[in-house]
Amino acid sequence: MLHHQIERFGIVTRFAHLTDPENLAAVLTTKTRMVITETPSNPNMRVVDIAAIAQICRRVGVLLVVDNTYCTPYLQKPITLGADIVVHSATKYLGGHGDLLAGAIVARKEHIDQFRFVGIKEMNGACISAFDAFLILRGLKTLTLRMDPHCETALKLAHDLEGHPSVERVYFPGLDSHPQKMLASRQMRSFGGMIAMELKGGLAAGRTFE
Repeated sequence: MLHHQIERFGIVTRFAHLTDPENLAAVLTTKTRMVITETPSNPNMRVVDIAAIAQICRRVGVLLVVDNTYCTPYLQKPITLGADIVVHSATKYLGGHGDLLAGAIVARKEHIDQFRFVGIKEMNGACISAFDAFLILRGLKTLTLRMDPHCETALKLAHDLEGHPSVERVYFPGLDSHPQKMLASRQMRSFGGMIAMELKGGLAAGRTFE
């Protein structure tokens, strides 16, 4: 979307490694209107300091958007940490049963009204069905019951993978080897259920992995 769609409207996107907040300050200009980040990120599980990024955004008057899909509102609350807009893929943990496609946006009323009456009503028309909304509400009822076991299982699996002779590296915020474990401990309730890894042997090993 950032490369192939919005550029036709004259919007310029700059990319930065936001694990270091100073990298954001280096790319901001007087024309910057929005900063978008995801934490933990897909697929390398990097963690971004939401409060630090939010402080920079407030200082220069730009909106901060955080993709909170991996954490859900149960594990991480970006708005409490200073974000303006939070997005979720409700297809994943919020739905929880693999039977819907949906997304969710959380923001102040002034932003939600713009999304609804300009973005949805006048531009893309992407309205969720009533039944899919019902399925998300069903999933939310069991979110906390599901997320705790997800986190517990992922932590154990990450430790087991880290000790496996065929594994080169494991990316998981709950491991001592993760460079941002302390940050994750500070802004997340738990470390989530998503793990990434690299196999010894590189791409060839990945293609034959079972």
